[in-house]
Amino acid sequence: MIFVLIFLCGFIVAHTFSDKLSLLEKLSLAFPIGLGTAAMAMFKTDILLHSISLSLLQLSLIATILGCMGIIVFMHIKGIRKIEKPSFKINLSWFSLPWAVFASIIAYLAIGITKKCLYWPVAEFDTIQGYDLLSKAIAHEGRLANSILTNVDIVAGCGPRLLYPPLLSLSNAICYLSGMESPRIINSLFFISWLFLFYALLRRFIKPLGAIFFTFIMVITPEMFAHASFSLTNYPCAIYTASAVIFFVYWYKERTAGFLPLSALLMAFGLWTRSDVVMVNGALLLVAAYIFYKEKNWQPLVIFLASLSVFFIWSFYSKTVIPRAATSFFITHLFFDFDKLSTVLSTAWGMLTNTQTYGLTFLLFFVALLVNAKAIIQKDQWVLLFVTLLAWGGYTLLYYQMDNTDGTLFSNGGWMLSGYKRGVFVYAPLCLCYVATSKHISWLFDKLDDMVSFGKN
Repeated sequence: MIFVLIFLCGFIVAHTFSDKLSLLEKLSLAFPIGLGTAAMAMFKTDILLHSISLSLLQLSLIATILGCMGIIVFMHIKGIRKIEKPSFKINLSWFSLPWAVFASIIAYLAIGITKKCLYWPVAEFDTIQGYDLLSKAIAHEGRLANSILTNVDIVAGCGPRLLYPPLLSLSNAICYLSGMESPRIINSLFFISWLFLFYALLRRFIKPLGAIFFTFIMVITPEMFAHASFSLTNYPCAIYTASAVIFFVYWYKERTAGFLPLSALLMAFGLWTRSDVVMVNGALLLVAAYIFYKEKNWQPLVIFLASLSVFFIWSFYSKTVIPRAATSFFITHLFFDFDKLSTVLSTAWGMLTNTQTYGLTFLLFFVALLVNAKAIIQKDQWVLLFVTLLAWGGYTLLYYQMDNTDGTLFSNGGWMLSGYKRGVFVYAPLCLCYVATSKHISWLFDKLDDMVSFGKN
């Protein structure tokens, strides 16, 4: 019952934001938005009522659904946005055998990941000492500020794993509140939704063959495919943040109604999962400032300032509620150390170009930059490139700013080798999106699509 409500809530919220979304986009956004909304609702009831329970969550979701329906009816009555009768037309002219081959492989891999999620217990070290531990405590005690999160010794022993924003822990807690033995179904819901959503987003820019091919490349990226079954924050955060950027890029190009606030909502959910994607929100704010300067349109600036508030809400909450040592992972003053900077960049390059870690994803991106050099100068997909490269560069420099007094920053299992390769999950789909939609590569795949499809798209 609870997951039906989560799905319905996510679906109706997506439709409330924009009726220009395709049915596939609404269906694939349903669980990510629904789980994000549920996590926000659980946090609110914890703050206001000092309680997290399944009944309170159900009431919150029902209230959200009814509220969205009320908004849709109000807009219809006022003539702002008419409720249109849905029409379903079956058109298979886009279909091709290569598309079917790639789709079949993706489906096979998705089934395998789903089986692993449903039948294997939680086993990741970071999850056991962090997200899963916290979700069990939330379900058992009915509070986010529970005996795990407020115990200074436990927090110190578990390291930073309990300090992440709580979207994943709260989502996992729903499973335990429902009586499930494992929260791994959450992994499947995110992963399956992302397959359809990434494909649907690419279809806004390119034809079906290119969209399914780059969805396939995204799925088989080794590190990301492995993490599809891990109860860690990286994959959900990548889904929210990459979707936010792609929706914004499309809004900037087409000014589709509702896509701008939808992008900000997804960005907020990304920040509610991992704080390091504040770099992406910052890059989006810079583009929003540029839009304000050129067009005197203040809406993007206000909307992304609103999404940024989530970062400050969790920062304030964690500093107020979670006891921790005064020491910081970061050096709090500016400095220049050429050797350290060189080590950070060379280590990052080694991970990005290692095909056993990220397959062809980043190599394809670097090749696409070279192939489309002239088009880039002519501002082809400049918003996507600007946001991706600026945020990615800022994220990389965070590791330069980290304290390496104990010499573990670049060691096996250290922050750079362990944390960085997970943090770039956000940028892998964005890089593939650029490759797929870049001028020359999209032209090539569109031509191939015309050759093999059953009819005109």
